Amino acid sequence: MSALVANSAGWRKSTRCGGSGTCVEVAMLSGGQIGARDTKEGTTGPILRFSAGDWSTFLTQAKNGEFDLSS
Repeated sequence: MSALVANSAGWRKSTRCGGSGTCVEVAMLSGGQIGARDTKEGTTGPILRFSAGDWSTFLTQAKNGEFDLSS
């Protein structure tokens, strides 16, 4: 995926971002993929790409606290 396509994908910040500016952005990408990136990296940083099924699984696991470091 070219940088131009990735940058025009309609990125949106997490609703839990707050005012810190250190946020996660997500966007629908071509081919039905979901992209996630770190706003600190701007438009030049890496993009994690998930299938719709993998994204759904990730969200479920995150909501269930499976990635909490304090556990």
